[in-house]
Amino acid sequence: PRVADIGPFSLENVFKRKKISITSEELDFYYNFLGKENNGEGIPMMYPASFIVSSLLDAVSEKTGRPEGVLRGMDLVFHHQPKFGSKGEPAIIDTSVISSSKPREVGDVYLYNFKALCSQEGEPILSGKSRAFSKYKLGEEVKSSELNVS
Repeated sequence: PRVADIGPFSLENVFKRKKISITSEELDFYYNFLGKENNGEGIPMMYPASFIVSSLLDAVSEKTGRPEGVLRGMDLVFHHQPKFGSKGEPAIIDTSVISSSKPREVGDVYLYNFKALCSQEGEPILSGKSRAFSKYKLGEEVKSSELNVS
């Protein structure tokens, strides 16, 4: 599928959007963090899933000044293997996290549901849903343009 086939993804509802570059050195660090060695088979499809988490934390940090929140889970569909350029250039992954509903207050936290999409050159790498909660309400008082970063 192409990005246009993964939807609906309205840019008006974007909570956080960013481009993330992956170099071979960063991939080595990722494997070291996992306690494994790079197997030389390219970029694991799960690696861009971590960008969803970092995008959510970035957005919360920008709004509240604190990178606080808890990821409750992700339901993802993997579409294409991300890849480096033909001459080893970094892989550029577009990551968008979109609020799919208003936050729900439960006790002293706010529950959030997001749609997520990671793509490379118009091809989806992964898409799906993410659930998180935070002590802070990050809803309607924040215009999406204040949280967008390219």
